[in-house]
Amino acid sequence: MLFRLSAFLLFFGFYLMLIFYAPDWLARSIVMGSGNPVEVLVSPGMNARQAAEEFFIRSAVRDVSSLSFWLTKLGVDRELQPGVYSVRPGSAWEVASQIRDQRPHQENATIIPGSTFHELCESFGDRFEQSLLDDRLFPEQVRQFLPARAEDRVAFLLPETYAFSSASTLCGELVAAASKQWWRMAMELRTPDYWANRSSAFILDLATMASLVEREAVIDEERPVIAGVLYNRLEKNMPLQVDATVVFAWSLRGRSLTRVLFSDLKIESDYNTYMNRGLPPGPICVPSRQSWDAAIFPDVHKYLYYVLASGQSHVFSRTYEEHLKAIRERNSDR
Repeated sequence: MLFRLSAFLLFFGFYLMLIFYAPDWLARSIVMGSGNPVEVLVSPGMNARQAAEEFFIRSAVRDVSSLSFWLTKLGVDRELQPGVYSVRPGSAWEVASQIRDQRPHQENATIIPGSTFHELCESFGDRFEQSLLDDRLFPEQVRQFLPARAEDRVAFLLPETYAFSSASTLCGELVAAASKQWWRMAMELRTPDYWANRSSAFILDLATMASLVEREAVIDEERPVIAGVLYNRLEKNMPLQVDATVVFAWSLRGRSLTRVLFSDLKIESDYNTYMNRGLPPGPICVPSRQSWDAAIFPDVHKYLYYVLASGQSHVFSRTYEEHLKAIRERNSDR
């Protein structure tokens, strides 16, 4: 009886070892997958499910859920590194094992929040504009409201650091990855129905508002407050009088402003919100997630003015008299 119990325990222990350790042992002992390797780009911030979707799109696996399961089972989800993976197509377990056992090739490119279209073109080269104009690089759901101009489309890229496989494919991969991340962010902020039921003009205005908030705000907590001010001014048909639009207008003429003077406000440009009422014709920069959030969910208040005070914070006012007082107090502290 004792012998049988010992044999049973030995067999049961061996069975447990097979369950928990056989996949790992097998993965390191046999060749995984078959056929020619495919390259798959995993962007920063992707979770196991999102990465599995990329491998499915590249036909490395046949099922997203199975690959996601094995990435979690093998612990890859906790240590998933961005970059380009080269894997042979196969079962979900085979592909997950290949991902676990390799260090991805990685070169990085960063889209900085607040960057303008021209700054990005200078950073990434002439192909960047061409890539922006290629609808196929954007998620299908985004194409229905994409603006026609490349300089407006930069607003639909999410600022972040992205991996790419080679210099020759940088721009295309960057636009594809950044626009995909933007769409994921957009769905987190609002449902897909929200975006599907809005006109292209409405979404472009939303992108433009987000870009103004991006250039005007420094402290994240103030972004929805500033957005509320700009919406209040639009509702009252007041000129927005955003200094950042004047800076942008001058930049289009090759002049860089570090300080906006009264004489600078007279530039004739559709982007000059001192000379023109309403929003400018398009975004002036790439908005961050926080600025998109503020543009979609502005604070509800009665402020109509704000002025930069000490440090990076603003003083908000309801009346012009309060605004002038805030300016005097700001100047007296300097």
